[in-house]
Amino acid sequence: MQRVTPTESFNPDPDARFLRQASRPGPVVEPGPAPTPGRWLLLCLVGLVALALSACADAGAAQDPVASAADVQRAHSAAQACPPGHAVVWIGPQSMECLRELP
Repeated sequence: MQRVTPTESFNPDPDARFLRQASRPGPVVEPGPAPTPGRWLLLCLVGLVALALSACADAGAAQDPVASAADVQRAHSAAQACPPGHAVVWIGPQSMECLRELP
């Protein structure tokens, strides 16, 4: 068996060799910035916001117009004027007629 003597002195730090090589003159390759994690999460969030906004835009389209207080008062007065078992039918803007309901 032949004894081998190392050409370099022993250093217990395993990364010391690589640090020594990086300190030599020459081209140094710097690693680029790491890609930002979570871009897919941002894309999903933007998609959900767009979906929610499109759903909210259609929600108000199906609502009927609200009757004014004067219309409600007029309908109540007309219902009070007709006897029980009769329905109110408006003939014009100011005239109404009480018709008997069919059983």
